[in-house]
Amino acid sequence: MDGETDASLTSKDDKKDEMAKNDINIEEDEEENQQRPRKKSKKEIKEEERKEYWQNKRKNQREKKKEMSRKKREEREKNEKPEEKKEKDKEEKEKLSDLRKQKRDAWMSKPPSGNFVMDLSFDDLMEPKEIRSLSVQLTYCYGTNKKMEKTR
Repeated sequence: MDGETDASLTSKDDKKDEMAKNDINIEEDEEENQQRPRKKSKKEIKEEERKEYWQNKRKNQREKKKEMSRKKREEREKNEKPEEKKEKDKEEKEKLSDLRKQKRDAWMSKPPSGNFVMDLSFDDLMEPKEIRSLSVQLTYCYGTNKKMEKTR
């Protein structure tokens, strides 16, 4: 029996040695494969060239568009007198402010739909930045409430 166990042990050891050698050979093969850069096929090279061509073409088109719009803007500014430009700006600002006033008045004229309550007991869990933000929000709410009371 001792002879049989010795033979089986040596065969197991031999198998382990072979497996270790195979693992080393596989690792060496992988290293060799990684070191050699893969050669690109003609099809891949053509595809890369085509992509480059279209990228450059799109880039050139964008640059041309920007240049054209810049030239048009400059031309408009040259043709426009500074006084006319100022008048247009004033008119636009007045229109905007009138629109804002109308919206605000419409909003303020709505009847209140109820009360609101803010729970401030979680301030110990907030960071300083969050507390500042909350205080700004509260101030805004307080101010708008006050304005709404005055308009009624």
